[in-house]
This record gives sequence, C-alpha cells and structure tokens, in this order.
Amino acid sequence: MGGGKLTNWKSRVWPLGLLLVGIFVSSSTVVTSKQFVKGIADYSPVRVTEAQFSIFWNEWWWMFVKGWHATEYVLVFLALRHLLGRDRTLFAVLATAIFAASDEIHQIWVPRRGGRVSDWLIDLLGVSFCLVWLKLGKRDSMSAASRILTLGGVAMGLIGGLRFLALNPFP
Repeated sequence: MGGGKLTNWKSRVWPLGLLLVGIFVSSSTVVTSKQFVKGIADYSPVRVTEAQFSIFWNEWWWMFVKGWHATEYVLVFLALRHLLGRDRTLFAVLATAIFAASDEIHQIWVPRRGGRVSDWLIDLLGVSFCLVWLKLGKRDSMSAASRILTLGGVAMGLIGGLRFLALNPFP
C-alpha cells in the first residue's frame, strides 16, 4: 500500500488550509488607516510623508482593501477547485461563498470590525471574475483579441463593483 492517493490529497489540502487560517487570523485583527499610513511612510523605500501618503490612501484605499478581499476568495476558490477537481466547480463556488459568509459573521464579534453583506458580495465578485477568466481560457472559438476585450470589460465591471460596494457599504 503506497499511499499515493493520500499523499496527493494532502498536497492539495495544505494550500487551502493555509489560506483559510490566514484569512481567519487577518480578519481577527485590525490595522487602522492611521497605523497603515504611518507604517508606509516610515518604511517606504521611496521618501514619502504621512501627509502625502494619506492623500493617496484616502482616495484609493478601496482598490487595495476591497481588491484584496476579492483576491483572497479567488485563491480560496482556486484551492478548493484544485482539491475537489474541475468537475466540482459549482461545489467549490458554494463552499467559497459559505466560508466567505462565515468570515463576515465571525467579524461581528471582533472589536472595531464588523461583518458586512457588501464585503461578502465583493468576495463573490472576485470568484465571478475568476469563473469568467477560466471560461474564456477554455473557449477555442474566440480570438485572442475577443478574449482580451471581454476580460477587460469584466475587469472594469469588477473594479466598478468593488468601488460601489466599498463606498456604499451595507450591513
């Protein structure tokens, strides 16, 4: 008994486990905008003052914070899909949505955090973008230019959705 299947399964599980633990730990902590801006100003390889970076951050925070939200759950979805197999993509989407919802519920009890439906929708926007990306990669009938234009349009929709949900959050 070589254990080949078990070893293969273990090699697929650890990336997912690492992601889930990382998300749980990071959503259990708070870094305020002021702390973040000070850290960037103090440690940036380019000379920047807190006031200078604060101006940038006040305008563009949503792209980084909410973009990371979407990216985290794209990674969770891809790790689940890798674990379960491509034929179980829908189950991977549902499991990702459930974990994203559970993380938002968990944040209700974290001081200075809060679970938001809008953040959950941002997570699902990222997964939706990934699904379109995967689907376009499989289409032989589309030219490369058509794929790029379609993906560009979807990416613009993703960014617009991120901006809208970040600047108009709801519980």
